[in-house]
Amino acid sequence: MGAVAIDDHRAVAFALVLVCGVVIQDASVFAATTTAGTLSFHGTTIGVVENNGSIGLMVIRTGGASGAASVQCRTANNTAIAGHDYTAVSTTIQWANGDSAPKYCTVPISDATPFSGTKTFFVQLSAASGASLGTANKATVTIYGNKGGGTVSMSTASYSVAQSAGHATVTVNRIGGAIGISAPAITTGAGCIGGTTVSGAIAGMLAGARSAACAPI
Repeated sequence: MGAVAIDDHRAVAFALVLVCGVVIQDASVFAATTTAGTLSFHGTTIGVVENNGSIGLMVIRTGGASGAASVQCRTANNTAIAGHDYTAVSTTIQWANGDSAPKYCTVPISDATPFSGTKTFFVQLSAASGASLGTANKATVTIYGNKGGGTVSMSTASYSVAQSAGHATVTVNRIGGAIGISAPAITTGAGCIGGTTVSGAIAGMLAGARSAACAPI
């Protein structure tokens, strides 16, 4: 058999074909299984409402998963202050050999002192081990204050509907503010089939009305 000129990593793949009889369509397939990959944030800007409890920032491993890998995740103050607006975090995120599943760096958010407007802090990835550190290694977290969440109430104290109507619609209004998430529970009584409890989220930064229906007996 004559000599064949093969350069760079394709020589390794060609050798496997000769020794093992394995058909490799492209040497890049082999290269991918021997690459440690890159560690970075999935996104570098993220927001959370103050009363959400916590925020999880997704950290991803892309481009390979050979060998164990780890990276440190730490918070840093900006207008949001650790110990007041959020809890400082300094943790190590780890991947096992062959693991490329997303991981999360979770930061607790404080609701002890409601505020209006927004505050921000940073989350930084550093000290990557076993894999490269990606360029998306610093994220900005915006906390939306929930002071001014408004009040939730029914549009009227009583409703009437004909039995043949099929259902009655009860309207719930949110007035005086719309910051944060409100999830009222509406409990129907004996006049409705089942007497069920209906929960609905009045969410986001917008005010508005939501409705729930019950079927009259």
